[in-house]
Amino acid sequence: MLSRLRPLIYTDIDPDVLEHDDDLDAELNTFEDRELYRGRIDPRYTSLDLDVHWLYDDDGKRVGLAEYDTNDFSKNSVLWFRDNTWSTLLQEDWKSQGKTLWSMMSNEAYQDCLEDDFETVIERTKNGPYCLVFPGDVLKSKKTELPVLFLDDSFVLYDFPTNSRVWDLLWITPPASQSDASAEVQAEEQPHPLDQELQTESLEQPQEMEQEQV
Repeated sequence: MLSRLRPLIYTDIDPDVLEHDDDLDAELNTFEDRELYRGRIDPRYTSLDLDVHWLYDDDGKRVGLAEYDTNDFSKNSVLWFRDNTWSTLLQEDWKSQGKTLWSMMSNEAYQDCLEDDFETVIERTKNGPYCLVFPGDVLKSKKTELPVLFLDDSFVLYDFPTNSRVWDLLWITPPASQSDASAEVQAEEQPHPLDQELQTESLEQPQEMEQEQV
């Protein structure tokens, strides 16, 4: 999940309870119309001036997180686990194509990748006709003019939603069908969106927040 407050990707998105939330005794709080239990502050992010609380449902499963700027609680956001990697990452409606990169390869190319346990796939495709983009690439500038393929770490292919913010994050001009000609600008002339001060809608702050100690 891409943080809305910092240039950070939350990668620990297994639904199991985290160690620091073991034996959690919390009251229900409302997050975007959902009644959930809020975990303790995750110590892994306090050095970034973030108070990150994982959110749990009635079954004790993690379903998302609430992040707060430690120095200004009015800057906050809720992020949810969704039904696939890209939807969870960007909080958008991405769709799996139901096929992998291998479906686009010749038998010979597939066998070459198979022989080295698929460890050199990215290296082999660097000079190919496509730019491969994985979830971990969203904080990197690609600046490519090649057609883009979006994949997860299992090389499953995805379709992006209309007006996805992934293009701004990657500094890539979207396909013509997704582009607004009246608003086109050169990517290198624009500040990266994660370098700008992020403004988010204020959430109702749980009453016990002021008593939390990092």
